[in-house]
Amino acid sequence: MSRIRITDGKGFGMSFANGWAVSVQFGYGNYADNYDGPDGQRIEDYRERNRLCGELGSRTAECAAYDANGEMVKELPEFMFEDAGYRDMVSNRSSVAQVLQLMNWAASQPPKATQ
Repeated sequence: MSRIRITDGKGFGMSFANGWAVSVQFGYGNYADNYDGPDGQRIEDYRERNRLCGELGSRTAECAAYDANGEMVKELPEFMFEDAGYRDMVSNRSSVAQVLQLMNWAASQPPKATQ
C-alpha cells in the first residue's frame, strides 16, 4: 500500500505500491543543511529543534531506500552521489532533483517476494 508519513517533524518517508520505500530526512544530525541545527542554531529541546527544521526546510536531504522486504538498500544508485565511484546506504546532502530521482527509481523497482 502506498503511503506518506512524517518522521519526527524533520523529514518524511514514502512507500510505493511495489512495496519499496524511501526515507528523506533533513533535520539536526542528518546529512543535510540542518546538520548542526536549524540555521546552525544549537537548540537543546529535541521537539523544538525538529519543528524548526521542518518549518525551515532544507535545500538538501539525507536519503535511504528500502526494498519490498523492508531491508535497507546496501548501495544507493550512483546518481545519489557526486563521486561516481562512491556508493553507500545513505546519501549525503542530496539535492531536490536527486531526491525525486530516487523516489522514481524506488517506485519503478520490481517487488520482491516476502520471505
